[in-house]
Amino acid sequence: MIWERDSEDESYDARGEREMSNASSIRRSSLAFGGILSLGSLLGCGALADRHVTLTPPAAISSPPVSSDLSVEKKVISVARPRDLRTDPTSVGIVSPLSTPSIRSNTDVPMWVANSIILRLEQAGFTVERVETVETAPTPVVLDIAVLRVFASLLPGVLKVIPTSHVAAEVEVYQDGRRIFRRTYVGKVESSKFFVSTGASTYQALLDEAMKDFLQKAVPDLIRFLEQSSQDPMQRGK
Repeated sequence: MIWERDSEDESYDARGEREMSNASSIRRSSLAFGGILSLGSLLGCGALADRHVTLTPPAAISSPPVSSDLSVEKKVISVARPRDLRTDPTSVGIVSPLSTPSIRSNTDVPMWVANSIILRLEQAGFTVERVETVETAPTPVVLDIAVLRVFASLLPGVLKVIPTSHVAAEVEVYQDGRRIFRRTYVGKVESSKFFVSTGASTYQALLDEAMKDFLQKAVPDLIRFLEQSSQDPMQRGK
C-alpha cells in the first residue's frame, strides 16, 4: 500500500528504502573530530547561523540479535508511518542557550527513527512491511512509533561545556488490531568528548550516539517481547 502525504510526496515505503540504501553515502568526512574549541566560540560570529545535519541509521552491528525460535510467518511484521509528537518538529537542537540559531535536519526525523529500528529488526531476521496506519497493515503484528524528542545542545556547565543529546520515542505493538505493548525508550549521551566545535559535525555526532543508545535499549526489548507474545500470550506487556 502506498502512503503519500500529498501528490508530490514519496510513499513511505519508497522513501524509507531510499534513505536506508543511501545511508553509507550520506555520511561525510566532516564527522572526524578536530581540536576542542573554547566555550567562547559558542558566542562568536560562527554561532549566528543555523547548523544542518544529515541523519542516517547507524551502521549495521556485527553480531545482531537473532530471533531463531519464530516461524517464518511470525517473523513478518508491519511498521506504520512514524508519528512526530515533538513540540518543535523544525529543530533537532540549539547551538547555544545564549544565541538564536537552531540545529536543522536535512532528513525526515521520524523516518530516521523508524528506519533505524527497522534496520535492526531486519538484522534479527524479521521481514518488515511499511504501511500507512495500524489499521491498514496486512500482518497481524504492527509496530506504531511516536517520536517524542530528538535534540542536541551544548550547555554551559562549571568551567566547561556539557554536550548532551536525547532520542526518545514511544513504541506500541498491536496484534489483530489490539494494543498488546507500549513502552517509551530514551537514548541519551552526555560527554565532553563530543565537544569539538559548534559546527554541524559535533551535533550530528551527538545525535548519532544518542540513537545508538536508543537502539541498544529498544530493539532487544522489542525482539524479546515479539518472541514471547508469539509463543505465550500470557507474557504480553500491558
